[in-house]
Amino acid sequence: MVDLGIHHRNDKQVLNTSVQELAAQAASLAMAEAAKNITPPNSAYQFEVSWRGLSGDRTLQARLLKVYCSRHLFGYGDV
Repeated sequence: MVDLGIHHRNDKQVLNTSVQELAAQAASLAMAEAAKNITPPNSAYQFEVSWRGLSGDRTLQARLLKVYCSRHLFGYGDV
């Protein structure tokens, strides 16, 4: 007799890996899309919320700082 339980477990592991890879790709695409839409915060609270939301990606945090500093330094708002 052939043990189908081992084959089933391997298929399940492959499926779990595939789902994890798809989730990682989706998260990557979402972060890339978010990077395109970084807008200057209008308040310290908005800045903090944005900063914490981007905490996993230093590149996006740097872009947020650039947008914030440009607005603040060149007088484009009361930030």
